[in-house]
Amino acid sequence: MTRSRSRPLKARRLSEDIIELSSGESDSEAVSYSGSEYGTAYESTNYDGSDKEEFVRRMFQTLTVETAPNVYEVVQNASPSPPSPSSPSPPPPSPPPPSPSISPPPPVPPVVTSPPSLSAIRPSATPCHPNTKGKQVLAPASPLQPNSPPPSTVSPLPPSHRNLEAPHLNTAGKIYAIQTKEGSRIVDHWAEAGALTQGVPGTSVKGIRVCQRPKPSKAKYKAYSAIKAWQPGVYTSWKDLQDAAFGASGMTYKSHKTLINAHIHYANAVNKGLVEKIAYHGRRPLPVPHPTPSGLPPPPESADTTYVVTQGRRVGLFSDWAEAAAQVLFIKAANVVSYPTREAAQAAFDLALRQGHVRVKTA
Repeated sequence: MTRSRSRPLKARRLSEDIIELSSGESDSEAVSYSGSEYGTAYESTNYDGSDKEEFVRRMFQTLTVETAPNVYEVVQNASPSPPSPSSPSPPPPSPPPPSPSISPPPPVPPVVTSPPSLSAIRPSATPCHPNTKGKQVLAPASPLQPNSPPPSTVSPLPPSHRNLEAPHLNTAGKIYAIQTKEGSRIVDHWAEAGALTQGVPGTSVKGIRVCQRPKPSKAKYKAYSAIKAWQPGVYTSWKDLQDAAFGASGMTYKSHKTLINAHIHYANAVNKGLVEKIAYHGRRPLPVPHPTPSGLPPPPESADTTYVVTQGRRVGLFSDWAEAAAQVLFIKAANVVSYPTREAAQAAFDLALRQGHVRVKTA
């Protein structure tokens, strides 16, 4: 399965017609099944390429905008025309009035143009703003046709979470085009897209990258905790981690910036019964992990990443990736997404719950 990374988007209005979407970089976690790596979200790529024009026409009828400082809401796109990079030109002079002796020509019916092509959803490089040097700015799509179907409605955030960074836009610069028996539509969070298509015959979904900032350099990790592996434990060498865990069915590990954090994470997984040693039948010797000391404190409650499971053995919020992975491994069409803060994760889970996409699964 293809690895995918899911993070909330942050929306910022740069001018009247330009909105910037950006995402942050989260810590590195991974889990694999039968030698292949999963990411922190499960995405389907079985889109067959049909009906592109249908979903492109209405994919930007709603936008997430900043209505006040740090307050974001989903609104209708009232200015669908792309902004011009140059200064506005003066309106053309009005034609002279017709002569009284000549009848005016009959009105010409409006010309209906074809729907915009797929290039209409790509990031625009022409708009310029003093604060957007080195960034990509998204230009709104072309106007919709009169007979286009109505857009899908997206519930705004509850009042208690409206000061968050639009957590239902939980992918780095992505929206989702889904095709079901009822027709095609666009949704902006994976919990809904996955619930409507994963395991449902005759459906398809495609993630469309909209706009993304250049990725910052990844942090250098100094230790790794192997939770489900050939040889569970804490390692300080990437090669030792590969030899100890890679290839194990359901392999689970996490990267850490310090050795003590790796020991705390591993000890917490032991206390929760999440550590599992997979039977090993290979020929190469397995590495020896670093001994984990006793009496370690529990992991801090303010974790860097919070995981939201909307479909799995248990659903809800999890601060530990090993515990979240245990809810979705070997579960068909499971759904888990990571968020940088617990508040954003809670708001996203509340949204999925209101839309009816939270389900407990056992197989």
